[in-house]
Amino acid sequence: MNPRTAFFRKVTYLGLIVLLLVPLSLIGMPAKKSDGSGGGVLAELRKDNDISEASLGEIDPTAESVKLVMFGLRAPAITMLYHRKQEQEKRKQWDDQRVTLEELSKLQPHFTGVWRHQAWNLSYNISAEWDDFKQRYRCVKEGIEFLHEGTTKNRREARMIWDMGWFTSQKLGRADEHREFRKLFADRNDDLFDFLDARIPDDKARGVHRGRRDNWLMGKSWYVAGADMIDQGTADLIGMADFQYFSSAPMAQHNYAEALEVDGTFGQAAKSAWEDGSREWTEYGNRPLVSEVDLNVRLNDWEPRMAVFKELVTSLDELKPGLRKELEEEKKRKLSPETQEAMNTPDEQKTEEQIQLAYSAISDVFVNFDEIPPRLPADKLAEGKKIGEKIATLQREIMGIEYFRGVINFEYWRERGQLEIRDDTIEARRLAYAADQAVEQGNLEQAKEYYAGSLAQWKTAFAAHPRMAEDGTVGDEVAQMIRRYQAGVLDKLNEELPQDPLYTNLLERFVED
Repeated sequence: MNPRTAFFRKVTYLGLIVLLLVPLSLIGMPAKKSDGSGGGVLAELRKDNDISEASLGEIDPTAESVKLVMFGLRAPAITMLYHRKQEQEKRKQWDDQRVTLEELSKLQPHFTGVWRHQAWNLSYNISAEWDDFKQRYRCVKEGIEFLHEGTTKNRREARMIWDMGWFTSQKLGRADEHREFRKLFADRNDDLFDFLDARIPDDKARGVHRGRRDNWLMGKSWYVAGADMIDQGTADLIGMADFQYFSSAPMAQHNYAEALEVDGTFGQAAKSAWEDGSREWTEYGNRPLVSEVDLNVRLNDWEPRMAVFKELVTSLDELKPGLRKELEEEKKRKLSPETQEAMNTPDEQKTEEQIQLAYSAISDVFVNFDEIPPRLPADKLAEGKKIGEKIATLQREIMGIEYFRGVINFEYWRERGQLEIRDDTIEARRLAYAADQAVEQGNLEQAKEYYAGSLAQWKTAFAAHPRMAEDGTVGDEVAQMIRRYQAGVLDKLNEELPQDPLYTNLLERFVED
């Protein structure tokens, strides 16, 4: 190749490179202002779409410097650190893993999993390594503070705001040391309450706890903050269903009401706490939620939806009375003789095999609502199709509501709230608490009187809410009290437990482990 030609080619390439630097600088120029604006095309696009560093959260100069000096090696470094974290987790090297996760948080400040994992690591794993509950509490505090730092780097992540509420309420309120944790949190010499209160990211939510230094109410404040931010469009809910997210605040109120009574607070204070929880649960039931079929549903709409559903079914059946039964009989005739015999045999006379056959055939003989309109007279076909479409829409909505209600135990907590605000229920709990105190003091006769009074109050309350006596929470709680009454008082006094169907049923239903 001619040296002169090669020289001109190199000059041409160099010129083209210089020319390309101009559009590249215009496109890739970094932001000039703290809000992420004033830079090149890409910087402006990041700001407009809320994906710039400033839009996602606070900028950590140290983290940005680390990412800058690593050039294209950040991805391999992250992979290596994740591998190290997994090895440390297998070996339960919690302190070493803590350092690794902090390094990862510098390289991946907008990956919420790093922050959440380290908060869990500190609050649950590392705290468990200490024998002293005060040291454990300190680790929990560190986990919550670390998690909060993650929220500042990911301010549109509603799930992290929820995590702040979860760690504050559940870890402090459900741990084995929850009594000690709750006392430390309520102590005015402890700074965790003030730390959390000052950093609630929503002004409306800041007054939720009303200055009461309670972990359940502080957790509720953060839940409310997250819900408000979602409603205002300043935060996005990713990785969690909305019906679960929005149920957290009223559930925290229920837990607060329970904790009051466990701590020995009864009367109007306990009643008001349960009334607030019941009201908030009703408000939650009126909130529009997105179901799996992309329909907005409300949990309180199940009863009115079912009433309309039954009316539509009746209207459809009236278009040709007896048609549903006729279609059902047609399906029955297609079953095997053994299955037909099993279905026609009275329940009390069925063998085990017939019970299985009859149960399996239920879906085979069920008449779907879309099967009815094609068998209607021609002059009623159009009306039948219209009713059928309404029924199909209602079925989808009802199924969505039933799923949500089942997952969060909606009906249980609605009735539980109604039970707990009753004066006899509150008195039953007060007397049970007093009885336990009397047993500790060795006053068996006084304890006997209190236990008997508590059970009398429970009997009245359960008469109004019989399902609660069968519940594995309330029913088991009363059954445990009956056992304490029997073993801790009556046996020592050489007396028998009074014969009462309620006592017998509770003790038989909730067998002691």
